[in-house]
Amino acid sequence: MQLDPLGSRALEWTKRLVRIGSVSPSSGESEVADALAEILREGGVEIIEHPLVELPDGRRNLYARVGHAKRTLVLSGHMDTVGLEDFRSLGLEPEDGLDPDKLYEHLSPRFGDGYLYGRGALDMKGACAICASVMHSLVESPIEDLSVLFVGVCDEENASLGMRTAGKFLAEYAEREGLELFGFINTDYTSSIPGGNEDARYVYTGSIGKLLPSVLVQGQVTHVGEPFKGISANLLLAEITAAIEGCAQLADHESNELTPPPATLKTADLKEHYDVQTPRLAWGYYNFFQFQRSPSEVIALLLERIKGAVRQAEQRLDESWSEQYRAVGGQRPVPKVLVRTLRELCAEMREDGADPDQMLRDCVRRHGDAYPRITAREAVCELLANSRYREKPIVVLYFGRPFYPGVASPVDHPLTRALRMVANAFSASVPNLRTRRYYPYISDASFAQLPASVERDLNQLRANFPGFDELDVLDVDTIRKISMPVINLGPYGYGAHQETERIDIAYSFGILPRMLRSLLEYSRP
Repeated sequence: MQLDPLGSRALEWTKRLVRIGSVSPSSGESEVADALAEILREGGVEIIEHPLVELPDGRRNLYARVGHAKRTLVLSGHMDTVGLEDFRSLGLEPEDGLDPDKLYEHLSPRFGDGYLYGRGALDMKGACAICASVMHSLVESPIEDLSVLFVGVCDEENASLGMRTAGKFLAEYAEREGLELFGFINTDYTSSIPGGNEDARYVYTGSIGKLLPSVLVQGQVTHVGEPFKGISANLLLAEITAAIEGCAQLADHESNELTPPPATLKTADLKEHYDVQTPRLAWGYYNFFQFQRSPSEVIALLLERIKGAVRQAEQRLDESWSEQYRAVGGQRPVPKVLVRTLRELCAEMREDGADPDQMLRDCVRRHGDAYPRITAREAVCELLANSRYREKPIVVLYFGRPFYPGVASPVDHPLTRALRMVANAFSASVPNLRTRRYYPYISDASFAQLPASVERDLNQLRANFPGFDELDVLDVDTIRKISMPVINLGPYGYGAHQETERIDIAYSFGILPRMLRSLLEYSRP
């Protein structure tokens, strides 16, 4: 198909960027940043040199600017990708996932000619190339009274360290230059949604949030020959998992939008060797999407499910005891299982004269942040071992990293209004263009705004998050400084994170660049 210069150069640049491997985390991310900087410089775009370009491990972000106005919009995209091993399923080598031409030969018979194939084509080097093309257009034809900052970040697929670093840069740079950060335009990929029209295209005025509720379960150890004298941590964890996994009542909803229900990401006991005792400790954590629920609301919902699961486990053992030992009579000789939040456990330890806060800090320092979920688990284990519950069956509920706040823009903000104007202006070109509230996949937009649900419940969040500050869970002070409306306007395609990854050429390069340019124009004062 014929593309205008805005789209055709973005398509060629996407091919160039896809050929550079940038699996997160790796040095390839910096290579993409260098290539993208070269592309931008060729169009006369200013590349901003700043100490916060570089992450502690040497990987680099990319910051660029067009315009000198104080009113500033931020365009953002990430330069890293997920891994390449899945391309083996096509009978190819992993590095063939970086060859759009070879992938076209393999995949176009299945999916057709209307796509560019390759790792990162959709998620999201195509978007970075489109942003570069729009930045070129701003040099060629400036928009009066508007500056645009492009922020290309690394590590989005890993721990969002690139965006966390970019937030510090934006706060410093805006203060130094006297800029008004007017809005954050994320350009992450879009795709079909469950129950949606395959022909629809989507723009979003916010981004879904994610918590990682975690449980440390301490059972009462017993010999397997006398199972009713204890209660297995595995039994308790299994019941808890069954109560949380896929539970529709735990899904968040707003208007006609609904999050997926929770899903289990990890369950395991902590036995390191074979013996004939039941496990004392077990551990699990769960993916928990949310829109604007506060941490307190999430905790209350989970406590109800966990307490019900514990009672179910106890009832199961009581019924088994009655069946097997009816003639013996009496009650099963095991104390009731307690349920506590981390905040409650720490409060009780303070009552007993302990200093749980110092214990948590010391434990996090010892274990470091390379494996933050294990560090958090070990910190809770240490607290439990020094608490009044060291020998009692108990479940402790806490949060683990990562945490992505759910963010949404006011419907009456000028940036949101500008997005609606774009949707109306392009309704003839994209008849099924839909505006929705929440981008359905976690994104870096979560670190560009501090929602009221987090701000007002920050104490609860901190108190139930082991190592909140030490593990850099959320840089509240930085986000508070830059907090701005966020939207997502990105390319469309299919198969992100899969060997069939492909970006739709007609929409992504034929229409989207003009939509982005129009959005900037409609955002003028």
